[in-house]
Amino acid sequence: MLTLGEELGYPENITKEIVQYYRDEMLLEHTFSGGGIEITVSGIDYVEDLIHNSPEVKTVKSNRDSVLVELYKGRQSYYGIDMHELSKRLDIPNDSAIFDIIYYLEKKQLLALHCSNAKITTNGIDYVEHHLLHS
Repeated sequence: MLTLGEELGYPENITKEIVQYYRDEMLLEHTFSGGGIEITVSGIDYVEDLIHNSPEVKTVKSNRDSVLVELYKGRQSYYGIDMHELSKRLDIPNDSAIFDIIYYLEKKQLLALHCSNAKITTNGIDYVEHHLLHS
């Protein structure tokens, strides 16, 4: 299996410098398992701003908004909404996509996750009411 630097054609020392730069900018962070790196929510936002017109970014943002609206509609539920049910209801094709959405929205403090149930937060309610219901 190739490393990221090898896939991009960079020598290992250049790859380490690039990764360190993005870690310093808090766009990447070390994972606890396997010593790898992963993108942060700030890193996701950064990349999405760079390629904001791409179909993939538009789909991901639309799915995030749909999840928030569904959680907003079910905000009275004490337990929230099961992620798998939410994925089916919104026709989000696979579990990894809903997990990525939930992870992102949780890190943005727009929803809270309890076991496999997601519940909108006060910040999420404010976001929906100010950005999604009036557009």
